[in-house]
Amino acid sequence: MDLLRRSLRDMPNDSLLWMSYGNRLQSDGRFDPAYIAFNNAVEVDAGNFAALESFIAMAASRQEFSRVREVLTRLPEAIKGRPHRLLPSLDFSIPNRIDEAVDVVAREGDMIAQAVVELHRSDGQATLEDLDEVETAQARAIFCLARGRRAAAIETIRQLPEDKVPVTSLRLAIRRELARDQHDAAPGLLSEYLRARPDDAWAKNKLRVGKVRSDHQLAQSGFPFPPAAEIRSYSPQQNKVAYLLHNSLPYHSAGYSTRTHGLLSAVRQQGWDMVGVTRLGYPYDMPQYKELGPIQAIDIVNGVPYHRLSTEPGLEMKKPIQQYVDRYVERLKVFAEDEKPFLLHAASNHWNGLAAVSAALQLGLPSVYEVRGLWEVTRGSRDPEWASGGMYRFMARMEADAASNATHVLAITHALKSELIARGVDGEKITVVPNGVDSSRFRRRERDRELAQSLGINNKTVIGYVGSILDYEGLGLLIESAGKIASERDDFVVLLVGDGAELEKFRTEVEIAGLQHLFRFTGRVPHEEVERYYSLIDITPFPRLPLPVCEMVSPLKPFEAMSMEKAVVASDVAALAEIVRHGETGLLHEKGNADSLATALRQLLDNHELRSRLAVNGRRWVTEERQWSQLGRTISDIYESLGGRSSAPAVLTGAAALRVP
Repeated sequence: MDLLRRSLRDMPNDSLLWMSYGNRLQSDGRFDPAYIAFNNAVEVDAGNFAALESFIAMAASRQEFSRVREVLTRLPEAIKGRPHRLLPSLDFSIPNRIDEAVDVVAREGDMIAQAVVELHRSDGQATLEDLDEVETAQARAIFCLARGRRAAAIETIRQLPEDKVPVTSLRLAIRRELARDQHDAAPGLLSEYLRARPDDAWAKNKLRVGKVRSDHQLAQSGFPFPPAAEIRSYSPQQNKVAYLLHNSLPYHSAGYSTRTHGLLSAVRQQGWDMVGVTRLGYPYDMPQYKELGPIQAIDIVNGVPYHRLSTEPGLEMKKPIQQYVDRYVERLKVFAEDEKPFLLHAASNHWNGLAAVSAALQLGLPSVYEVRGLWEVTRGSRDPEWASGGMYRFMARMEADAASNATHVLAITHALKSELIARGVDGEKITVVPNGVDSSRFRRRERDRELAQSLGINNKTVIGYVGSILDYEGLGLLIESAGKIASERDDFVVLLVGDGAELEKFRTEVEIAGLQHLFRFTGRVPHEEVERYYSLIDITPFPRLPLPVCEMVSPLKPFEAMSMEKAVVASDVAALAEIVRHGETGLLHEKGNADSLATALRQLLDNHELRSRLAVNGRRWVTEERQWSQLGRTISDIYESLGGRSSAPAVLTGAAALRVP
C-alpha cells in the first residue's frame, strides 16, 4: 500500500497504478476509497477495461449511473487507433448504447469485432459468411451477451470449447444481470462461466449466493427476518441482558462508547447483569486496528464486562448484508446459549439491530433496538447527492425494519422518534432515552492556571468548544461570529479542543481571516484530561448547522459542559432545543445564522451575572434530569415490562424500613 501511494504521488496519471491501488483497497474491504481509486483510473483512461469493470460495478451499487455515463462517453477516443481495445470495448459500448464507440469498431476492428457490430446493427439477422464455425459462435455469443439475450447466449456458448468461451464478455453480462437484480437469470450464465473457468472464486461465490437478495431488493421488499420460535431454546436468566454494540471502550472512547458505558454502569446498578457484546468483526474492521493481533474475549472496564465476538484477525465482509447478518446471528446464538440472557438489546446501527432481532426471534426472546442516530442521515447531510441515491434508501429501510420488528425501541431524541414514526415504526413502542452525564465526574473545578498560561489565555474570557472537529458542528459559523466580535473587543479567546476531519480546514479559515491571535487549537487531548480544559472555559458554543443529522441527534458534550457549570450557547436545531431552555439553562441562537450566534456570545461576554445564572441552572438541570443513573432506571422499567426481573433488593418503606439492620 505504501509503495502504491508513493508511486501515485510521482505518477498520478497512471491508470494501471490507480487500478492496482483500488484492487488492494477492495481486497482489504475499504470499498469507499477503492471506488475513488477506480474512479481515478477510468478518469485517466476510459479504455482501462479491467478498471472500468470494477468502477461500473461499484458505481451501480451506489446508483451513480450519471457518472458511469460520463466516463463511457470518452470511450470512442480511448479506443481509436488501438486494435487490442476494439473487440473488448463492445462489451461496454453496446449495452450502454455508446454508438460512437461502436462506429470506431466498425471502421477499425478485426473480422470478429466487425461481425459483432453487424449483428448488433441488424438485430441479430446478419449472416457471417467470412467466419468459421467457432468464430461465428464467438461473435454471436458476444452479441447476445451484450444485448441481454441470455437464453440465446447460453445456447451459443455451449457450442464452444472451454478455451474459446468469451469469458470477459460473459463475466460482464453476469455483473449486469446481478446489478439489475435478475438473480434468477444469473445462474445459467455462471454455470457456463465456471465451465470455462472452473476455479474462479468470484463465480463460485456468486453462484452460491445467487439467492441472497441484493441491497436494491432489500430496499424494496424489506429484510427477511426468520419466523419467531414457538418455544425458547434455553431457560434464560431473567436479569441477564446482552447489549450489542458497534464499538466500545477500551478501543474507542468517543461519544458512542461514553453513552454505552454510562448506560451499562447505570443499568447494572439497578440489579441487571447487563454485559456489552461488540459486533462480529470488531475491532478488526476499524482502520486503526487492521494490524491488531489476537485479543482477549472479555475486557473489564471499571467493573463492566465487554465481550468480543471476534478475537482473531480477519475481515468480516458486510456485503451482502444478509450473509453478514447470518454469520453474526449464528455467533450470537452460541454466545446467548452460553450466557443465557433473557433479552437482546442492540444499539445502532442496523447491522446490530437486524442481527439482534433475527437472533431473538430464533431464540424465542424479546429484543430492544436503540436508535442513537441514523447513519444514512449523517452521510446524507454531508452529501445531498448521495442522499438521493439507492444506498440511502437501502439503509433507511434497514433501520426501519430493525426498529419495526424489535419488541421495543429506544430513541435518543424526540426528533429521532418522530423520524422513526414517519418511517412506519409504531410510536407506542418507542421510548426516548436521551444522552446523559456522570455529574460526579463532570463538576465545577478551579481554573487550571498552569494550563491557561501554557495556552496564553490568562485574564481572558474563554469561548471553548470541546468535541469532534466536523463541518456540521458549525465551527465555521463560530469562526465567522468570533471575527465579528473581535472587531469590537479583545477581551476573549476561542479555544477548540479536539480532532476531526475538518481540523485543517478550520485552521486555514482562521489564518485567512487573520484571527490566529484569537484562536487556540489543541488537537486531540487525552480523555482523562478533558476536565482540565473545561476548567478554562467560560462559554461553550454548540452552533450545529441546520442539517437533518443535527436536527435529530444530540451530542453528549452539552451535558458535560452544563454539568461543569458552563454557560451554553446552542443553535435551535430540534435536538439541541430539547436540551437547552432559552434563557433558563442556556441561550439558543438561530441555526445557521452567524449574526444571531454573535449576538448570543456578546450577551454572555457582557453579562457575567447572566453567564453565572445559566451555568448554575444548567448544572442543576442535568443533575436532576440527565444523570446516567436516572436513565438507567428508565431502561430498567422497560426490561421489567418485557418479562425480566432485576436482582436488586426491594426498597422498603415505612415500618418495614425501620427493621432493616
